[in-house]
Amino acid sequence: MSTLEQRYFRGDAEDASHHVYSFLTCRLAHSIPFSAREQLMRYRCSCEQQRQSADGLGQESAADISAQLFRFWDGLLGTSPGPTWLGHPAVAEFTQVSLHAMEGVLCRLEGYTILPTHLHVCYSQDLALRSGPAPTHVSDALKTPVAHFAARVLDLRGPFWQEEDYHRILRGRREVDSILRYIRRDAVRSGHAAHPADWPWTWCRGEEVTPRMLP
Repeated sequence: MSTLEQRYFRGDAEDASHHVYSFLTCRLAHSIPFSAREQLMRYRCSCEQQRQSADGLGQESAADISAQLFRFWDGLLGTSPGPTWLGHPAVAEFTQVSLHAMEGVLCRLEGYTILPTHLHVCYSQDLALRSGPAPTHVSDALKTPVAHFAARVLDLRGPFWQEEDYHRILRGRREVDSILRYIRRDAVRSGHAAHPADWPWTWCRGEEVTPRMLP
């Protein structure tokens, strides 16, 4: 059984009221084409060499190198010529509704952006729940209904999502704020909008949610 307690709670060493903040990226199947994978592998090897050189420089340097690799990987997703099923308005809207359906049940949403090839979600979970759902449950609860809906609406065959997700535990408020800024600007960075406010599928806590399918 996988629970928050088993994954993160360490007895007296943890504050029972502490929140775990997570950053999740889910991408469509075949969203990184074979033509880009060699480029990605070369960059990954370069980052690994930097990481090995930085072992004596502390965790912050290693984290910076990991962030460089993620930005490069996310840039490939943003310009991918692969499937763009999440860009279909009905699928994007259903994905947004599915995200908000998890609010207060599996997690607390902090922010997200839904792009044609992938999505980013920042969320938190309360360790005081002890036996609450593990972070992997958030991904499963989102991906399964979206895949079924998209297959029906778009008449798709085969896998909708790439099986592996990118998931990272965020350490501290500074990293959470940095991720939320990244989420807010991702549609601009990938060329889908001129300004963050122009992209209808980006949301951060404190903003109004206005998809038609929400009551």
